[in-house]
Amino acid sequence: MTTVGAVLTLANGQPDRRRVIEKLQDMSEITVGEIIGDRLPIAVETLSLMHDRDVWNRLREMPSILHYEIAFACFDDSEETDEL
Repeated sequence: MTTVGAVLTLANGQPDRRRVIEKLQDMSEITVGEIIGDRLPIAVETLSLMHDRDVWNRLREMPSILHYEIAFACFDDSEETDEL
């Protein structure tokens, strides 16, 4: 499992902003924080590398997201964790 904390920079424009936040809230992999100015914190949890790539590709395709910064990443290999 991969857990990533990121901050998205959103484009100006309230209707577009609301739509992108609603889309993010509809994605089960994403937890959305409170927007401050044009910055929106999110947490992303995915189960595999392919799933992770899919989520980030979907984020890249959203025109209202101008930029994202990764603040935290944790890569949990469940097989290693099970052995501990």
